Amino acid sequence: MYVATRSPPHRSELVRFAERLVGTDRAEDVVQQALLKAWLVLSQSSQVAGPRAWLRRIVHTTGLNALRERGRDRRRGGRPRAGD
Repeated sequence: MYVATRSPPHRSELVRFAERLVGTDRAEDVVQQALLKAWLVLSQSSQVAGPRAWLRRIVHTTGLNALRERGRDRRRGGRPRAGD
């Protein structure tokens, strides 16, 4: 199994961006999910124009989805997740 030893480019910037969007408690999870999505796309295509903006957009969309999911859980009377 391959384990990355370096942090992906722009990771700290993406975490700060996600913190503003979803809060400190969820930011790392959102960035991790976004980087996984980006990696899956890159594994099927060769190159992305404007990778910084592209990664920020994926983090933004992933963060919004996390906020929606958290809202649905609360409306259904579900138990809050850790950090909520």
